[in-house]
Amino acid sequence: MSRELPLSLITPDSLKHNRARFTARQNGPTPRGTLGSASRWLNARERRIWKQIVSTSPGQLGESDRPLLEIIVTLKAKLEAHDITAAQIAQLISSLGKAGMIPLNRRPAAVERVSNEWEDFKDAG
Repeated sequence: MSRELPLSLITPDSLKHNRARFTARQNGPTPRGTLGSASRWLNARERRIWKQIVSTSPGQLGESDRPLLEIIVTLKAKLEAHDITAAQIAQLISSLGKAGMIPLNRRPAAVERVSNEWEDFKDAG
């Protein structure tokens, strides 16, 4: 099983050699629908955590992200209550990564391409 390199670690050199794979990842699926408000079964503390996570999320969360966000909220509430096991902390970190909330897993910011007159000249010949 091959492991995907986090987008934040892709270098220009690796991009040059794997352009098709990078383009496919950039054009990957986008969230469908809207996330909406917190699930009714969450308690008051968990609803506060839901709002906090949604408002600080670096990416767009959609309807399909609800189950993952419910897991994150439940585990974060346990963390805040100091009632969490090491395995649950690992699961929280993993879930945050899957939701793009861990810097290593985030898409890199768009970089503006600076034109290079010599590059155009080289391609013409």
